Amino acid sequence: MRRFRGTLVKSPVELIVGTVRLFHMPLRDTELLARVGRRLGQDLFDPPNVKGWPGGNAWITASTLLARQQFLQRLLRGQDMVAEVSKERPMGSMPGGKWPAWLHGSASGPGWEKITRMLLALKPVYSLPEATEAHYRVQQLILDPVYQLQ
Repeated sequence: MRRFRGTLVKSPVELIVGTVRLFHMPLRDTELLARVGRRLGQDLFDPPNVKGWPGGNAWITASTLLARQQFLQRLLRGQDMVAEVSKERPMGSMPGGKWPAWLHGSASGPGWEKITRMLLALKPVYSLPEATEAHYRVQQLILDPVYQLQ
């Protein structure tokens, strides 16, 4: 339901796995993802009790919000987790060498409104200049605080 969109905070696993799957990023070591999840407050094989994790706003603290942003920045730069497919990938390409197919629009360019709605549950907090390169625009959308919501 559209009216409830943007009311829940993504769990660390939803944030990590969702981002990796969305961009079809080839992983070098999945154990690193588990460690990131632990740092973000969700140790996959060690829930706090039999009920599991509290979720919701409990995922966001001063330290986890910073850690979430750092994870996304490192992932988008291809550091640590993403396998290097090509040493000579073009400037601005996604880690792994190419942008996912959904990002490529028609000859007149991608439909940024549609892409923004796909990536963000609500309007972005930060506005982007219109004449922004595609890779920069997507990175800014992913780093927008609204990306933390579902």
